[in-house]
Amino acid sequence: MKRTWNIDSSQLKEVGETGTESSSCVSTDHSSTTKIHKREPNPPNLSNRLYFTKISGHPHRFNTNALSLRELLEAISPVASIHFNFMVDFPWLFAQYPRRCSMSPMTIIVGESNGTSQAEIRADAKKCAFENLSVGRARLPIPFGTHHTKLSIFESDSERIHVIISTANLLQNDWESKTQAFYHCKANIRNTEENEEEKIVDFGSDLVEYLNVYSSSRDFGMIEYWRDRIANADFSGVGARIISSIPGYHTGQAKEKYGHLRLRNVLASMKLKLHKPSFIAQFSSIGSLGAKPDSWLTGQFLKSLAGGQTAGAFASSESFQSCYLLLFVGS
Repeated sequence: MKRTWNIDSSQLKEVGETGTESSSCVSTDHSSTTKIHKREPNPPNLSNRLYFTKISGHPHRFNTNALSLRELLEAISPVASIHFNFMVDFPWLFAQYPRRCSMSPMTIIVGESNGTSQAEIRADAKKCAFENLSVGRARLPIPFGTHHTKLSIFESDSERIHVIISTANLLQNDWESKTQAFYHCKANIRNTEENEEEKIVDFGSDLVEYLNVYSSSRDFGMIEYWRDRIANADFSGVGARIISSIPGYHTGQAKEKYGHLRLRNVLASMKLKLHKPSFIAQFSSIGSLGAKPDSWLTGQFLKSLAGGQTAGAFASSESFQSCYLLLFVGS
């Protein structure tokens, strides 16, 4: 079974062509290059919620309450950043930072194979004359799977931690030309370490647990600082939980820490009372669904969507629908 490092906004349950190489620092992900330090917009007020990304070329009404990455970073005003992603266009990413934040330290974590390489990002950073960058790789313990996580964590100049979990790669085309979404939440950094007995299970502890799994990677030292900052931030006001996917073979209780079994447990803890529910699952790719619908699709997956409740009563075409994404290119 293919396992991937994955945490993106589609896995949050709300509770509560590359161009020619250039020596200048410009993005090559889009037909129109992006230069550094465009006019900075007025920062929006960010809340703990899901947002859509702002699509360029559309009338304003279609971008109501949507945010570009530039606007998001302007609102956060980061003094330090870490990005976990699959594909990264560093010149474009660098250009999105406000001028006052453009030299703040940045860490980028990518996979050992597939996606944008560590060497590519370092070369692009050199072209941008940006030296305050660390680039690490996430270890993939099995030959199948990728580092598909799309997570960014920021420390702001207002002494807060901001977390962004999105569906988009750090590419201009992903953020500006496709319908994408991201979840944002923020937490105040505590002045003192809290006692172990005071710790509760919440969004923050979910994220700490996820970051700890990177400890098998050689570059985990780049992540430890952020793990500790998350642990010392107050996420008690955040009502979301994290559902992640981790590469490897999981047995026993470890199986229930990731993927749809993790989702099942989180939903079960909410004690939902379902009456003729409808479930819609969105896929960007589909592997094996089993020889028969009840061998995995309805027997396991649908049961997880129902929080562990027996799926037989609502395992029908009316209650479960799948959405497979298609790309339409019009003239």
